[in-house]
Amino acid sequence: MEYLAATQHNIWSHWMTYMFKCGIYNEDGSWTMPKDKVERWLTQAGTIYDDLSETEKQSDRDIVKAFACDSDGYHTFDELYEFRKMYNAALFNEWAKISVNNPNYIIDDNCHQPYLPKFNVHKSWRHYDGELCFGGG
Repeated sequence: MEYLAATQHNIWSHWMTYMFKCGIYNEDGSWTMPKDKVERWLTQAGTIYDDLSETEKQSDRDIVKAFACDSDGYHTFDELYEFRKMYNAALFNEWAKISVNNPNYIIDDNCHQPYLPKFNVHKSWRHYDGELCFGGG
């Protein structure tokens, strides 16, 4: 929990630093945000992610990528995601078959062991964002 809270703070801090660079500091110590930034950011804040422009989405992706390399002290988020993909692939491969001695078996092209489907499991060729699973392999 603390790690995620610290990551959220870092994202917020990054944004605030950028935002304050865009404005004007007044003599009384206050700060004024330019009108074009107010209009732009209010529009973006009221827009769901799917409706953002590709440029705006890429900006959000870039921030996520910057923090995906962060570590919990053991693994980066990127490493944990890779581990999750591998464990899920191994689990689903096991769920997809069960070795049996049955004349109705299926021969797996990779291991040539007879099996019948244990569950109705199928492999996705693409992730939710359209990227090929496991680099297309």
